[in-house]
Amino acid sequence: MIFIDKTASRELQLKQQTERCYDDFCFYNQFDAEKREAFVNKKMENIREGDFVLPYLPLYLTTACSLNCEKCNNLMPMFHGHASDFSWEKTRESLEIILSGVKEMIFCELVGGEPFLNKDLGDILDFVGNNKKILQIVIITNATVVPKPEILDKLKKNNVLVRVSDYGLFENISAFVGTLDEYGINVRILPDMKWNNPGGVEPRGRSREELKKQYNNCEFSLKCKYLCEDKLFSCARAASMYHLGLFDSKKDILNISNETTINDIHSFYLNDEGDICDHCNLFTPYAEEIPAAEQVGEKQFRHSNYTVISNYELNHYKKMTREYEKLLANTK
Repeated sequence: MIFIDKTASRELQLKQQTERCYDDFCFYNQFDAEKREAFVNKKMENIREGDFVLPYLPLYLTTACSLNCEKCNNLMPMFHGHASDFSWEKTRESLEIILSGVKEMIFCELVGGEPFLNKDLGDILDFVGNNKKILQIVIITNATVVPKPEILDKLKKNNVLVRVSDYGLFENISAFVGTLDEYGINVRILPDMKWNNPGGVEPRGRSREELKKQYNNCEFSLKCKYLCEDKLFSCARAASMYHLGLFDSKKDILNISNETTINDIHSFYLNDEGDICDHCNLFTPYAEEIPAAEQVGEKQFRHSNYTVISNYELNHYKKMTREYEKLLANTK
């Protein structure tokens, strides 16, 4: 397991984040422990001075969603009634500019809303899947929309990792995973039965020192920059608030154009403060734990006590349990 040192410089934090993402890539693609370690070590040794590896880049595709989660960090309920897909053409052009300057991108994540509602998803999978600099495509879904056969074929062809946010909808998840399993698609369940409440969008009036501390403690500020059309955002909340007309800050938004250099993008990743933190409670003492995916209004769904897990993960956890039991026995 690789830990991120929050007290280190942003350069070192980014290197550690990159190393951890290579490790995650190996886990999701079922490398055994020895091959996994060798792969990560070789990748990190091959990053020369001046090389820039993007550990993770989410592409914000749509504000359309099949759920209406009240405390959604991406603020989807605020788009309710006027949700739409973002321009894939603009996002693709920006992605090409970014990819032209980086050595490699470990994870390219397709997010919404619910990405399986995006009408351009087939074209998006074709483009991202054909770029050799991208190691792994990831889609985050709530498993309420089963993809059409042509999309399932593209998921399989491009070795897409489908990560399912488990909100307790066991019947939906079982049907969804069963369909993808028939196609041999890589699926992992995220047991998100609890969220941290980010709070409302209003400003908190925090000091610059408080905001800097919060920004540096936030893993999203380093790993999960959001690309949407012709802009790169500090995080999902910044992207959503911008498109709702509620937020605009040079510290949290980088315009992408033909004049944008890889140094501009690298510097944006190494920012150590942002204004968006004043509109968010995550990574502060105020971020209380809440049930995941509670819906707006009276209509709620029943949270099941069961989930779905792959045989690979099950065997992995069994192995970890055995090793832990041996460790305890040896310390007696």
